[in-house]
Amino acid sequence: MEFNVATQAIATNNILLNQMIEQAVDCELVLPDFCPDLSRVLKCKTTTRITSKSVQSGRLTMEGVVLVNVLYVDAEEGEVRAHEAAMNFTKELDVPGATEDCTASVESRVSYMNCRVLTARKLDLHGAVTLHVKVCQRRPTSILTGAEGCCVKLQKQDIPLTTLAGTMEKYIAINEDIELGDNDRSVRCILRSEGHVRGAECKAVGGRVVVKGELLVCAVYCTETPRVMGRVEQAIPFSQILDVDTVDEDSVCDATFEVTTLEMHPRTGLDGECKTISVSAAVLATITVTRDVTVSGITDCYSTKYEMTVDKSPVNGQRRVDSFHETYRCKKTIDLPVEVAQPHPVVIYQGEGSHTAACQQDNTLQLDGRVIVCMLTADTDGGIIYHEKPVETQYQRATPHSEREIVCEPSLRVESIRCSLSAPAAAEAEVELSVRGDVYEQVSQSLVCNMEPDESRPKEGCGAALIVYFAGEGEQLWDIAKRYNTDAEAVAATNELPDGVLHKKTMLLIPSV
Repeated sequence: MEFNVATQAIATNNILLNQMIEQAVDCELVLPDFCPDLSRVLKCKTTTRITSKSVQSGRLTMEGVVLVNVLYVDAEEGEVRAHEAAMNFTKELDVPGATEDCTASVESRVSYMNCRVLTARKLDLHGAVTLHVKVCQRRPTSILTGAEGCCVKLQKQDIPLTTLAGTMEKYIAINEDIELGDNDRSVRCILRSEGHVRGAECKAVGGRVVVKGELLVCAVYCTETPRVMGRVEQAIPFSQILDVDTVDEDSVCDATFEVTTLEMHPRTGLDGECKTISVSAAVLATITVTRDVTVSGITDCYSTKYEMTVDKSPVNGQRRVDSFHETYRCKKTIDLPVEVAQPHPVVIYQGEGSHTAACQQDNTLQLDGRVIVCMLTADTDGGIIYHEKPVETQYQRATPHSEREIVCEPSLRVESIRCSLSAPAAAEAEVELSVRGDVYEQVSQSLVCNMEPDESRPKEGCGAALIVYFAGEGEQLWDIAKRYNTDAEAVAATNELPDGVLHKKTMLLIPSV
């Protein structure tokens, strides 16, 4: 007898590696000849960036750079100076089973950094960088969705899944000049530069993906006026149209952006004043394409005519139930160690944020974070002050109710920091943060992956046209029909039952087939 099965192809995201590793940072930093001697270090700030990553033949190779920015007071004029050095590193990891089509994501942060002054021109640095490495592989899977022939009966269940359609990485080059205002003082040297992407959008249009956003760059600089500093901030818009083979009208596209390189240099104009800052940056856009599908899988089967060999396997996946990208603000009064000179504004040197804990309880996602607000200013005697203060933040969001386990890995980013004097020895800080993430429910279901009727082993009938069966509360018609080798729909029709679950003790008439 002819027997045919129907299948549906889906793809799940198979995590091959998800771990935290540490990269040591040990070096001696020597000031170049054009930098004056230091008298005291105000702050030694280190950041890290991943510049490239690749997976080949079961091995992940990561290249990155640790940027060290030393902010100090020089020994000659008592002015604020800065020197930045880059230390490159390479890290390799064995990832069994990984191929070139795998997707690797690496989040890097500085765990700690100790800076010790050896001489007026030499510093000793000792610290470590923590890398959160995740390698995923798109795993195609075929699910049995139907069968015909050999009097096969099927029990099916609709399973909603969010499947991975594909990923793509694209570097975006950004070059721009920032012109200072007429009232701004001329730039003597840049102390610190930072940048991140905000307002990012990703849309599928006509088989292509359009990504756009703004690169928000910020520079803190010394002016030609002694002990007076300035701060400039500008948003540089960008957009790209990308060809992604796996995109269609049912796709959901998402993009994450990482600034891999950023250089900001002052440039002197024809009038001799330095009021232009050139910006050169590279932004890595990672495009993820997913689809929300419903799979009608077979949870059980049998033949009323032949014995069958049935194999089952678990299908594990996720279903996206919520996505969010929001901004929120928090304010805090920061006490300064000394009185600040009123003519000199408080300047934000840098701000960094991280989430310390994320928990899901009672349909509420709570994200506890911390932002380090850093300030650079001058006191009433003309001395340079560096001061930093942590600001605790908290974000809460209601999540959809689900009987399944809910998972979410939100990301937190500092969008902007504004600071103003509220008293001679106090400042009012306002921090704007953005939080984004996808909320998934875990889906796990055992499905039939193979069925083989054995025509050499026909089943024997019981010989009766009807069987009387006393069913207990909670029994399912499928289980009863399978036990008596009949059809569940026929049992329901014979006994005029509305659904497949018995809600009370019932006498059933079981028809034979």
